[in-house]
Parts: sequence; structure tokens; C-alpha cells
Amino acid sequence: MSIILTAQQAKQAREAVRLSQGKISSVLGINRTYLSLFESGKYIFDDQALEDLRKYYEGLGYDFQDEGLDGGIDVINYPLPAPPDNISNQSVSDGVEASSELPVQGHTELLTEYEANRQAINDLASQEVGGGLFSDWFEEPGEEEKLRLITLMARNYSIHEEMKGHHTIRPCDPEMLDNKMDTVGEMVGAMFSEVIDDR
Repeated sequence: MSIILTAQQAKQAREAVRLSQGKISSVLGINRTYLSLFESGKYIFDDQALEDLRKYYEGLGYDFQDEGLDGGIDVINYPLPAPPDNISNQSVSDGVEASSELPVQGHTELLTEYEANRQAINDLASQEVGGGLFSDWFEEPGEEEKLRLITLMARNYSIHEEMKGHHTIRPCDPEMLDNKMDTVGEMVGAMFSEVIDDR
């Protein structure tokens, strides 16, 4: 499998064309924080976002074949081209292209929830499990945290799917947990609501 664009290549290209992370983020509709984390090797974009970045830099005249080990090529200040044809500034964020059917307000709300979930996921993942030699034999340490973590990860996956216009599981009334539910999806939707409320 070929690598579309590495973090080092992306940073070299951006610096060579003398553009800020903010400008690249604005033009391509990529979250600036994630671009910064990507360039420092702490975040991974999906293949589409990497391809969009690469095409954009190549459109500015940057030649990835001419990269030297010192990271530099001489590039003059090129005029900013339009984003690639398959990108809309309003419809792409964090590497996810939102369906044209999704209103901008809905897109913003989903991304806000997605980011809050991501922070909660990171916080939960970094918690120590505890327990040890004398822990309760009948209750595994961290069991509740594991369930919350997995539920938040599943919700973020469903947010990606919803933004693409796919039918997905949405949060629903957590009181359904106490009632009979007809489908596994209803149960998971209730779990989403319960975990999000506790986030």
C-alpha cells in the first residue's frame, strides 16, 4: 500500500509554499487543530484528506518528487487555487465530507458532539484501571469505563455515517433502557444518550 502523504512531507510542502496551517485549513475545510497534530505526527487523516492535501500542494507547484533530505525546494508565492473539485469548503471537516442533504446547522451540531466525545474518549482511555492484587474478585476494575469508552467510540462512528448521509443509529430517550425495545439499534441509541449525558 503506497503512502499518499506523510506528516513530514505535508509540513515541508506547506512551509515551501509559504502558507499557514490556518490558510490551508480554511481553503480545504480541514480542522486546523487536526492539521497541526497531523504535521507533528500525532493524528492520522483518512486517505481522502491526505489526497486532497497532496493535490492542493501540487496545484501550488510543489513537486514531491524533488524533495531533498534537507526538506527544501525553492517555491515562489503562487496564487491560491480553488480547492479540488470534489471538495466544498462548507461540507468538509475533520476529513469527513458532509452530505449535501445535511443542513449546515446539523453539520455543526454533529461536529460539536463529535469533538466532545473525542475528548471524553481520550480522557477515559488515559485513566488507570486500578484494582490490583486485593481488588474485588467479583467486579473487574474499569468495566464501567470500558463500556463508556466503547459507546462513545461507536457514537462517533455513527456521527461520521450520518454526516455522509447514511442511515445510522441516533441517541434516543434513555428511559427506553427500562422498557422493552424491539431492536438492538434502539438499545444502542438509548446507551448513546445515557453515556453522552454523563460525558
